[in-house]
Amino acid sequence: MNLLAIDTSTEQLCLALIAQDKVFTHEELGGAAASAALFPAIEALLQKAQIKIHQIEYMAFGKGPGAFTGLRTACSVTQGIAAGLGCGVFPLDSLMVVAQDALNQYSNPYITVAVVMDARMGELYAGIYRHQDGLWNCLQEPALWQPEPLQNNYLAQSNAAMVWAGTGLHLLNPHVLAPFKCYEQAASRAQALAQCAKYAYHHQQPVDAAQALPLYLRDKVALTTAERQSANSQPC
Repeated sequence: MNLLAIDTSTEQLCLALIAQDKVFTHEELGGAAASAALFPAIEALLQKAQIKIHQIEYMAFGKGPGAFTGLRTACSVTQGIAAGLGCGVFPLDSLMVVAQDALNQYSNPYITVAVVMDARMGELYAGIYRHQDGLWNCLQEPALWQPEPLQNNYLAQSNAAMVWAGTGLHLLNPHVLAPFKCYEQAASRAQALAQCAKYAYHHQQPVDAAQALPLYLRDKVALTTAERQSANSQPC
C-alpha cells in the first residue's frame, strides 16, 4: 500500500508517505508559503522513499477544520493528484490528528482528548475524541466555539482521565485547566498524520477525488475594512 497524506490546515505543512510498509514524513513552516512549498516537498519525500508519483495508490488530506487557505490548498492538490492517478481519497479530521499526537505523547492506549485549536479572531475549533481498544470514537463533533462556552460545555463532560491538546489552550482559563494533563505543542504532527491516514485506510472507505471536500466551520474568515475601523473606534 502506497499512501500519500497532506495537511496544511495549520501553520505547518505536513506530509506523510506510507510506502512498502515504511513511513516517511516531512514538516516545515507552511501558512501563506504552503502552496509554493508543497510540490517540492512532495517530490523530495517521494525521492526519499524511492518511489514515483504514479505508484501512489491512495491519497489522504486534512479536511479541517483549520485555516481557510490551507484547507483549500491541501484539498485541491489532493484532488488533482488523485484524479490524475485515479486513486481513492481519505478525508481526515484535522482535529483527530491533534488527538493522535496527544495519544503518542501520553503513551496510554485509553485516552479521552479535548482538542482545542486556535481559530483566530478569539475563537476555537474544538472536538472531543476517545481512543480505546485501538479505535477512535468522536464524542463531540468539531465545532467553532467562543472560549467561555467551550470551557463550560467541555468541563461538564470531563473526568480526571481527560487530557487537553492543541494550540488554543492559551485562550482558556489556566486555573480551569490546572487539574488536567495538557499538550499545547505537537510532538510530531506529520507522524500523527501518518497514523491517522493508516487508521483511515483500515477503518474507512475511500471517496472519489470529486467528493473529497474541505470542512469549513466558519462562514466569515475576515473582517471588512469598515468592520475593522468600527472595532478600532470602540472605547477600550
